[in-house]
Amino acid sequence: MKDIYQDKAQDRRLEELENHWAVLNDEFGKIKDAMQIVKTNQEWMMKFFWIIAGTTISTLVSSVLILLMKK
Repeated sequence: MKDIYQDKAQDRRLEELENHWAVLNDEFGKIKDAMQIVKTNQEWMMKFFWIIAGTTISTLVSSVLILLMKK
């Protein structure tokens, strides 16, 4: 009798763990999707940074050349 009760208790615990595991897998999938969106957004931010940095450097170089030509 004790063995039957113990088996049922173990089965119930295993079923609960399987249910929790399924929920965790779903949540991790959602987190993975969210991280892909963030990664894409970071790529755009890096492109924007390089555009601004390139523009700034070219403006600085042209200003220095203009100052050199005036002398």
